[in-house]
Amino acid sequence: MDRSAEPMEVQLATLLPRVDPTRRLGELRDRLDRFHHVGGLDVLFNNAGIIQRANVVETSEAEWERVMAVNVKSVFLMSKYAI
Repeated sequence: MDRSAEPMEVQLATLLPRVDPTRRLGELRDRLDRFHHVGGLDVLFNNAGIIQRANVVETSEAEWERVMAVNVKSVFLMSKYAI
């Protein structure tokens, strides 16, 4: 199938759909590898972020780890894999 006739958004969506980067990191890494085989990735829109609406006393360790995984770790790892 000739994919060159498809809009760029459709082509990109098949390579790297929106997913939770903290749960499917291996899959995202594999998909980013596809870009390296076709000339590389020029831009990474690394947009991730969640908020926990509670104070430090009310926030559980699991909730804190989830916020840090999405807001910090996923951005770091996606940048690392994209390079």
